[in-house]
Amino acid sequence: MSQDERPEDEEGQDERPEDEEGQDELYAAFEALGGQLTWDELDRLLRSGKYRAVLMRQATLLVGGDAVAADEVVQASLAALQEARSQLASPSQARAWLYREVVNRTRSVRRHRDAPQAAPGAQAGFRALLALPDRQREAVVLCTYVGLSEKQAAAAMSISTGAVRSHLARGISSLPRPPG
Repeated sequence: MSQDERPEDEEGQDERPEDEEGQDELYAAFEALGGQLTWDELDRLLRSGKYRAVLMRQATLLVGGDAVAADEVVQASLAALQEARSQLASPSQARAWLYREVVNRTRSVRRHRDAPQAAPGAQAGFRALLALPDRQREAVVLCTYVGLSEKQAAAAMSISTGAVRSHLARGISSLPRPPG
């Protein structure tokens, strides 16, 4: 539905509020009711501070705490989304594609390094996360820190849901338990 085709209320205003707070929930509700996001709306949503923060957190954890490398991964992934539009059937597929793109690009960054290294002064939990094998770290980050379901994480990692469960269980069991 284009912007011109969207229903308006009695005052002639767009039914979607202009504020950014709660935007994700509004778009999810809109899609659940049968509406479709336009590419422009999706771009605005994915580039919002909330989504950028989630992508930065994912990339930062996967590249070992290097904020500069994580920012480059996120920027490149968002730019790649522009080029991938023709390959995606709908804007709703873009989020899963973007998570997968960040995973793939962080893998590339890690391959070009000797070994992941925690920044000086990094917390013990973060160092333990970096010590996990790549797939276990990816599963833990995507499911625990980013909040994806096992099915979404499987799509992002290009592996089966069962493999995600296995990597996640092994990864979590290898991490130190918090005191208390």
